[in-house]
Amino acid sequence: MKESHDTTIKPASPESPICVLRAFLKLGRLPVRPRPRIPLHRTAQIESNLGSINGKGCENITNQHDDDSIDSSEIALTIVCVAYRRPQSLQVLLHCFLAQTSQNFRLLVIHDGPDDEIASILAEFASRYPHRIDYLFTEERYNDYGHSLRQIGLERATTPYVLFTNDDNYYVPVFVETVLRVIEENDPDIVLFDMVHSHDAYGLTYYVLITEPRMNRFDVGSGVFRTDLARAVGWRSRDFAADGIFIQDVVAHKPNLKIEKIDKVLFVHN
Repeated sequence: MKESHDTTIKPASPESPICVLRAFLKLGRLPVRPRPRIPLHRTAQIESNLGSINGKGCENITNQHDDDSIDSSEIALTIVCVAYRRPQSLQVLLHCFLAQTSQNFRLLVIHDGPDDEIASILAEFASRYPHRIDYLFTEERYNDYGHSLRQIGLERATTPYVLFTNDDNYYVPVFVETVLRVIEENDPDIVLFDMVHSHDAYGLTYYVLITEPRMNRFDVGSGVFRTDLARAVGWRSRDFAADGIFIQDVVAHKPNLKIEKIDKVLFVHN
């Protein structure tokens, strides 16, 4: 006797990946109203052209960019991505940056110790996009939440601005374009933007973090920094809370710090 199966189509759970993705795309276009503890300059609302590329696959989007179309001396942003043995997540992050509407960046992936599988993936991407992607492996694992790797990447950055992120994060397609427009118009020391926790932490609350430049309201991937300012402070902490310590050090270092805050969700933190 065959077992009966319920074939009723049920609505997706709010925590399912597709619902989270839909919410993320929606939030990326809506303004949110933070209540910062220190004065921030509010950027003008920026119109997103996210809808113009909805429905396209990553390969179709990435193939539209000429890898050497921007002179290396004109690159404005270095993206330092720390990684450790997450090949699928890393490829999502790589594609999210190759799908950016602005390719005015240089991505440096630093892996915590040797790994053959990751090396194969990065070699393929770097061969296809040699002017956009670079990578290195430390000789041994630091195992300090990626903070030593961030310091290594910071020392190698040659662009005016730097972003620190992790291999399991990803950003909306207009992220680079939006941030660089704010930089061009306002010449800030820091650009902050909001984020989502998290599409893959099943069982935990999914929520938006309205970022502020202080402990417990900031993640390392939610801010772009002037490189010389970040280098002057450095990653002195190697603890779990080093993100908060870093932003506090930056704020304390420069009395008349100019911070631009974009009232949009621009990335998912996992």
